[in-house]
Amino acid sequence: MPPQLLVVDDDAAIRRTLVDALDTGVFEVRVAESAEDAISAIDSGGAPDLVLTDLRMKGLDGLDLLRLLRERTPRTRVVIMTAYHDVGTAVTAIREGAADFLCKPFDLGTLRDVVDRALGRPGTGGGPNGAAPDPPPGASPPAPVRQAGEAARETPDTLDAHTLAGRYRLEAEVGRGAMATVYRALDTKHDRPVAVKVLRKEVAVSIGTSRFLREIQIAARLHHPHILTLIDSGNWDGAPFFVMPLVDGSSLRERLEADGRIPAGAAAGILRDVAGALAAAHELGVVHRDVKPENVLLSGPHVWVADFGVARALDDAAGARATSIGSAIGTPEYMAPEQCAATGDVDHRADIYALGMVAYEILSGRSAFSGRSARAILAAHLTSRPEPLRDLVPSLDPGLEETVMTGLAKERDDRWPDAGTLGARFAKHAIEEAG
Repeated sequence: MPPQLLVVDDDAAIRRTLVDALDTGVFEVRVAESAEDAISAIDSGGAPDLVLTDLRMKGLDGLDLLRLLRERTPRTRVVIMTAYHDVGTAVTAIREGAADFLCKPFDLGTLRDVVDRALGRPGTGGGPNGAAPDPPPGASPPAPVRQAGEAARETPDTLDAHTLAGRYRLEAEVGRGAMATVYRALDTKHDRPVAVKVLRKEVAVSIGTSRFLREIQIAARLHHPHILTLIDSGNWDGAPFFVMPLVDGSSLRERLEADGRIPAGAAAGILRDVAGALAAAHELGVVHRDVKPENVLLSGPHVWVADFGVARALDDAAGARATSIGSAIGTPEYMAPEQCAATGDVDHRADIYALGMVAYEILSGRSAFSGRSARAILAAHLTSRPEPLRDLVPSLDPGLEETVMTGLAKERDDRWPDAGTLGARFAKHAIEEAG
């Protein structure tokens, strides 16, 4: 008998998309449009193996449904679907027993991988890195699952009509994440290329555009050779945007994907510069909260840290309106234990931990807690120590290993006291490796 799934979402279009993706003969799929309907369906038709539920619904929400299922059908696994700004609530769900969570928008290959993982099945749905498998010849690829009301993705051919704030003419989309879309644009006032990051409308509606723009201004105070400057910010048809210099290069993530692990000397130099940027921000009371390879930009020997103030803006602006968000804004693989706990008590040492995670990854070529579900990653940050670096890279200098592993201490008082101290350690290692 195939595994039984119950899809719970109050948006009919999303329900149809999920059913089309999952009802392929591998699973038996039922649907419900609310948590209340889900409970009725379970009472009348039996408990499913897995419930895939939206977090934000009218009446009872996804957390309420999770708690009810824990009481009624404790063997049923639950996966929560959530928008980026609700990731703190998703952390709460994981701590209360959810098997995993998915941040919208997500591709359908990732959806199937998460479902397979939650059911303990071998992965069947996705390609490399969770990508959806190629569609049959002549078939249209499936659309990503989006929040209700989210506009379809615009192609570069249609962007010429958009000029933001009467000044920034969008030319091409260069990146898209769960929170925002990044465009290459022309600053027509100064005739220069820039990068424009536009927050998703559904995120803006939830947190308040005006408040987000006030909070993002903290990034405008940061001036440092290794901090990507905030040039401007504004509102585009209800969606806040901010403008940064366009870097002619790649992200640290792209370099990792292309080259695998980075040699110790080059890695120490990159980490030294990132630590310098963090130290400058911390002196002004600004904690990044989302240090990761995607936010480190490289161009030749130059290194910049991007998105200062963004996670803080989301966290502070959303705090008054989203339940249990605390300080869990961040990316699970790089979140400090205190962020995973979502207590709201986060300081500069969370950035030191995140940089330690980045260091571990670029030196070893693998994430400290790789190949695990979001639930397992969060639990590992709270309870597990990564495998010693020199077990993975025997040639690594013991002092460099100590520098990284100290940054990954579970108790923040046991980490390096500040980013300046950590940066000095990396600078020393960079010099030693250069010989």
